[in-house]
Amino acid sequence: MERLELPFFSTMMNVWLFEQVKNTAEIKKALIQASQTNDEAEQSRLDWAFIDASMTKINSSGHSRPEHVAYSS
Repeated sequence: MERLELPFFSTMMNVWLFEQVKNTAEIKKALIQASQTNDEAEQSRLDWAFIDASMTKINSSGHSRPEHVAYSS
C-alpha cells in the first residue's frame, strides 16, 4: 500500500497496488488534476483510480470496474 499525501487538499489517500506498479506519481498527478475541475462527472471518477485502460474491464451495465488498483481517502 502506498500512502499519498495531498497537502493542497489537506488530505491523504491510500493506494493499494495489487501488482508491482511503479507509477504512483502519475496516479497522484491525475487525481490532483481531476480534483481541480468543476465537472461533476470528472469528480465522480475519483471514486476509483486506474493505472491504465488495460487494467479495467467493462461490466454488463457498460461501466468500467478496477482490476488492479483502488484507493480510499
